[in-house]
Amino acid sequence: MNSNFQQVINRFITRIESLKFSFQLIANIIDLNAKNAEKELIGFTSPFLSQEQTETELKISLQMPYEKLVDFQVLGKKALQYSISSPVIKRNFIISLVSEFDIHLSLLIRTMFSVQPETIHASDKQLSFKQLLKFNSMDAAKEYLIEKEIESVLRESHNEHFKWLENRLNMKSLRDFDTPAWKNFIEITERRNLFVHCDGIISNQYINVCTENAIPLSNCKVGDQLDVSEEYFDKAYYCFFEVGVKLAHTLWRKIKPEEREIADITLNNLCLQLIIDEEYKLSNILLDFARSEPIIKKSSQQVKLLLLLNKAQCLKWSGDMKEYRNLLLQQDWSACCDEFKLAKFVLLDEYDEAYKLMKAIGNHPEKVSAIHYQEWPVFKEFRKTEQFLKAYQEIFNETFDLKPAPSSFTDTESNNKN
Repeated sequence: MNSNFQQVINRFITRIESLKFSFQLIANIIDLNAKNAEKELIGFTSPFLSQEQTETELKISLQMPYEKLVDFQVLGKKALQYSISSPVIKRNFIISLVSEFDIHLSLLIRTMFSVQPETIHASDKQLSFKQLLKFNSMDAAKEYLIEKEIESVLRESHNEHFKWLENRLNMKSLRDFDTPAWKNFIEITERRNLFVHCDGIISNQYINVCTENAIPLSNCKVGDQLDVSEEYFDKAYYCFFEVGVKLAHTLWRKIKPEEREIADITLNNLCLQLIIDEEYKLSNILLDFARSEPIIKKSSQQVKLLLLLNKAQCLKWSGDMKEYRNLLLQQDWSACCDEFKLAKFVLLDEYDEAYKLMKAIGNHPEKVSAIHYQEWPVFKEFRKTEQFLKAYQEIFNETFDLKPAPSSFTDTESNNKN
C-alpha cells in the first residue's frame, strides 16, 4: 500500500536528487570548458601582445593582424559566453531547487484537502451563483476552489506558507528546527528572489528579511552581487531535503494518524538509504527527527529499535565511536528478536557472538536472508571477518561473494506491510 503522502515525498526526493546530480555534472563541464576557452584565447593572443614598462605602470598592447581578427572574435565570444553561462546556470539550479520545493508544498496541501475536505471550508474563497453555474459538478467547483487556495498561498513568502499550515491545522510551529535548516531555508529562498528579479544584486528587502530571522550576513551590503558556489548549492540541497522531508512527515502523521506505521517505516527506510549512500550527516539529522518525542511517541517498539540501530550505525560510520556505543549499551536487548541482537553484536564488533547468533538464525529468509547479509550496511565491516565468511559458508553452502551495494534499499518487513 502506498500512501499519497509517501508518493509526494518520494517524488520530491527524486527530483531534488536529480538536481544535485545534474549540478555537479553540468557545473564541472561548464567550468572545464570555460578554462579551456580562456586558455585557447590566451594562447591565440599571446604572440600579438607586447609590454612596455614605464616608471609608473606596465602597458600591455594587442596588435592583431587583420587576417586573424575573425578568429580572435570567435574565440573571444566563446570565452565570454562560458564566463557568463557558469554563474547563470548555477543560479538557475537554486531557482529550480526552490521551485521543486514549491511544487512539493502544493502537492502536500492538495493531499491535505483530499484527505480532509472539511479544511477547504475554512478558506475565504467563495463562488457566486453565476460562477457556480459554470461547473458541471460540485467536485469541479471544489477543485477550482482548491486551485485558487493553493495559488493564493504560494503567492506569499515561504515563511507565510508555514504560518498558513500552522493556522489551518492548528499545529505548533512547523518552523522549529534543532539545526540551522530554517535560517538557511529563508536565506536561500530570499536569494532565489534576487536571482529571479534583480540578477542577484542584494536589496534592502534581502537584508531586512535576513536580519529579522537572525541570519548572519558576512560583509554583505546593498548593491553586492550574490552567486552560487558548489558549497552553497550543496548547503541548499541538504537544507531543502531536510525541511521538505520533515514537513511532509509532520503533516502525514497529523492528517492521517492511521498511517503512522507506514510513515514510520518509510522514514526509517529513507534514513537507511542515506546511510547506504554514505550521507551520514543528513541521515543523522533525520534520525534525530524520527526519534524525537513528538514523532516516535506512538510508534511501535519494533520501529523504535530499528531507528535506534540505524542511529547507532550512522554514528559509527561517521566516526562517533563513543556515542554510538553508549546508545547501544543503554538499551536492554534481552527481550529483542535475534535479528536485532545480531545487529547489536555486529555494531559493537563482538564478532564471536555474532557468529554464534548467525548460525542460530540459520537460513531463514523471513529473518535475515543471504541478500540481507550481502547488502545491509550494518554488516559492511562484519563481512570482512573470518567469523562472517565461515558462518555464511556453513549456512548457505556457498562461498560469500561481496557484491556492490544496491542503488536502493527496501526493508523486507516494509515490503510485507506495504
